[in-house]
Amino acid sequence: MHTENLRGVDLNLLVVLEALLEEHSVTRAARRLAMTQPAVSHALSRLRSLFDDPLLERHGRTMKRTPRAEAIAEPLGRVLSEIRGLTAPAEETKIADVERTLRVSMMDLAMTTLLPALLAELAKDAPGVTLVCREWTVVEEEIERLRRSEIDLSLTNLGAPPRDLRRAPLGHVAFVGIARRKHQMFAAKRPQPHRERFVIVSSSGRTEGPLDGALAARGRRRRVVAAVPMYTAVPSLVAQTDLVAYVPEPLARRTPERSKLRTFRAPRGLVRQPVDLVWHERSHTDPVHRFVRERLAAVSKEVWAT
Repeated sequence: MHTENLRGVDLNLLVVLEALLEEHSVTRAARRLAMTQPAVSHALSRLRSLFDDPLLERHGRTMKRTPRAEAIAEPLGRVLSEIRGLTAPAEETKIADVERTLRVSMMDLAMTTLLPALLAELAKDAPGVTLVCREWTVVEEEIERLRRSEIDLSLTNLGAPPRDLRRAPLGHVAFVGIARRKHQMFAAKRPQPHRERFVIVSSSGRTEGPLDGALAARGRRRRVVAAVPMYTAVPSLVAQTDLVAYVPEPLARRTPERSKLRTFRAPRGLVRQPVDLVWHERSHTDPVHRFVRERLAAVSKEVWAT
């Protein structure tokens, strides 16, 4: 693209290009932009002429970016994010007057421990903001959901983020052991929890986790007799059986079953788990988005403190 042609560039075309490069599909881009498929196809034709490159090429049933498109994607997202910041409501706009819906992906632990306090904050200062909570998936899928604009925020353990995503550490969640108060384990002078029968949490259905590797390194092994997909199901199950479990400490403190349970120290192999708040670059300067991020960070710092 030559500099002298810059004045002839339609900014709306770049918005369509961003959607196409993230969705890898004319159909999904059209749905995301609330446009017709023919209109998006026509825009893609103009973009190909503008950049003198196919940008997206069909490979079987999917469309893949060309090398030129790969080079464009990151700076395009950054530039459009800055433009959105310039045209966003001024900082003096009252958040209390804004009506918005944000989609947040989080595990059941966060819904149980963080959501009540966050909703109380929003009811007080941003009553027009609605949160739609989506069930958390694996990290790789969370990244793609953010890129496809299926969610606005994700609470996950991301590590080093890709260049088109932003990350804010929310803290670390510690674990404790739980068992029913009259469990036979507590009658021993030196209880050995690893010899008991365990229930673990696994979204993938696996019956082993990082702790089992740490135990194996010390010549120990625990018996896992059940795996459930949600942490919130564990306290009730443990309270009604002789099973034991390791759960996030904030959940153990807040579960309705806490009067029926006794906690004990988790082994060294079960380290505190980091939790990140992750969002796409396109949303970084959005004032409402930023407000919710800040309140969520403040709530997590308070609730997850141990």
